[in-house]
Amino acid sequence: MIRSIRSFFGGSTAGRAVMVATAALLATACDDDDDPIDPGPSHTWAAELAGEGEYEGITGEVVVTANTVAFSADIEIAGAEPETVFSWGIFAGTCDDVGNRVGAASLYAYIETDENGAGAEDAEGTGGMISGDDYIVQLTTEVEEEDVVVACAELVEED
Repeated sequence: MIRSIRSFFGGSTAGRAVMVATAALLATACDDDDDPIDPGPSHTWAAELAGEGEYEGITGEVVVTANTVAFSADIEIAGAEPETVFSWGIFAGTCDDVGNRVGAASLYAYIETDENGAGAEDAEGTGGMISGDDYIVQLTTEVEEEDVVVACAELVEED
């Protein structure tokens, strides 16, 4: 590759000077401060989960920090049956009108409860949240090959 570049510039001192100047320009163009997408400031949302129906003994807490392009979420639950598996996610909208998931479903690992019925997980990745918009956290489990909502709570944006 270097040999090709040298032959392109003629291998001369002037050619090498052009190559060095070009490399310097490329290096300054890749400065991290020149991010073409400004994600804006980060905001934090939180929610407390309370199980519904036969899952009313389940409680939990969720904290999400996000800007307009990325998010990080932590969830902890307790009061579930031991060795149970739950799905979860952060969604736009309300519990009555669930919108799109924040980030890809693959970013949210299953929550597996321990022998005490407690479990925790986190998720992070691409998928932004906009300050002032409505978001929820939803906890589900599978019953007879159908997803059943265990708990749903609106995320409250913190000041």
